[in-house]
Formats: sequence, C-alpha cells, structure tokens
Amino acid sequence: MTPFPWILRKKVVTTAEPSSATTYMSHSLDLPHDNSRKVIYRYKRSLEGIVGQYHTDDPTTTVASALGPAADNYLHAHGYLPGTVRLIQQMFEVASTKEAFVEALAQQGVPVAEAIYLHSLI
Repeated sequence: MTPFPWILRKKVVTTAEPSSATTYMSHSLDLPHDNSRKVIYRYKRSLEGIVGQYHTDDPTTTVASALGPAADNYLHAHGYLPGTVRLIQQMFEVASTKEAFVEALAQQGVPVAEAIYLHSLI
C-alpha cells in the first residue's frame, strides 16, 4: 500500500476566471479521516520567501501578468502573492539583461537558481 493513499483518489476540477489570461487547475484531495496534519495546498510567498500557507486553493491570488502563461503558472503554483508578481514583472521590464533580472531578484531574497529558471519561462 502506498504511504500516500489519497494521491490515487485525486479529483481534478478545471476552473477559470473570465479576466485571467491563464487557466489554473483546482485540486481537491479525498484525505483519510485519521489524518492529523493539514495538507498544504500551496505556500504564500513574497520575494523574501514563504510567509504563510494555503490549505485550499484561493482563486483571489491568481494574477495574470505580462510575463506569459508559463511564468504565471509557475508563480501561481509557488504561491507568489499578487503584489510580489507585480514587482517581479516590473523588475523584468526594467532589467536590460537576464543577468540584471536575476541580480535584482537575488538582492530581494529570491534564490539565484529560481530567478534563472523564472527568466527562462518568460
């Protein structure tokens, strides 16, 4: 038996907000009743790192940016807050090179490897 039996019973429901440029997936897990820990759906993140948790999907955190669908999905999945997404977008618009973008994010606390990957998605 798998140590995570609820993973096999995952139900997927597609939701989309009319104003959103990107469609996000909303997942509901059928967890065992004896589970004493709350499952974390997604972390809340600022540029400095994790600032909280979501235990269910919160569609109010969906922000469609000008960074493109792949970057939007990445930022949403990792729980970047709407204000933080706007800051990242502004940093991208101002940065003249990949290195300048990565350096700007790194100076705010984003790991360099994450900033490089994010740039590759844009």
